[in-house]
Amino acid sequence: MTSPPYWGQRQYAVSGIGLEEDYKFYISRLSAVFVELKRVLKSTGSFWLNIGDTYQNKRLLGIPWRVAFELTDKQGWILRNDVIWNKVKGGPDNALDKLGNVHEYVFHFVKSSKGY
Repeated sequence: MTSPPYWGQRQYAVSGIGLEEDYKFYISRLSAVFVELKRVLKSTGSFWLNIGDTYQNKRLLGIPWRVAFELTDKQGWILRNDVIWNKVKGGPDNALDKLGNVHEYVFHFVKSSKGY
């Protein structure tokens, strides 16, 4: 189970994942981590990814699904489930022109469709 830093939301350090200039580079860096995870994970292994979305210029980017498609289409991961984490007490959202974000995706990926 992993929950990487959201893109462009918080500065946890001077540099690192989540602080890229472009969300596409963020997805690329996450993908590099997950290709290594796939390399060392047992054939019967699986992993859960909790990932939130973000806005840029008032546009929801769809980062969770972009990451999921990157992993399935380019790395061969099998997406078994997408779970909605309903955050009953979502964080503060000061925007007046959209609904508050009160959910995140939790994806379940496997290497093999059988025996995981």
